[in-house]
Amino acid sequence: MGWGDQIVKLSFKIYDSTTGTIRTTENFGYGDYFKHETRKDILARGWFVGLAGKANNNASEVGLIQITFYTEAPGGDGTKATPMAS
Repeated sequence: MGWGDQIVKLSFKIYDSTTGTIRTTENFGYGDYFKHETRKDILARGWFVGLAGKANNNASEVGLIQITFYTEAPGGDGTKATPMAS
């Protein structure tokens, strides 16, 4: 991915290590453009490295509460990731 690239369809597979089950979220976006009412704009500078989420392990169904996107720090060599948005 580079400057101006968009993620237009995103979903998550969530693994519950206690029960061994996997749950898949619905898609965010339609593969074309986000539906305006549900659109979330995130500005991040640098190369996309990965993402992480937090879960409530006491809920009846495991789900993500917060998503944090990580990008490479400007001028980095790929060995250090920095949280840019959540």
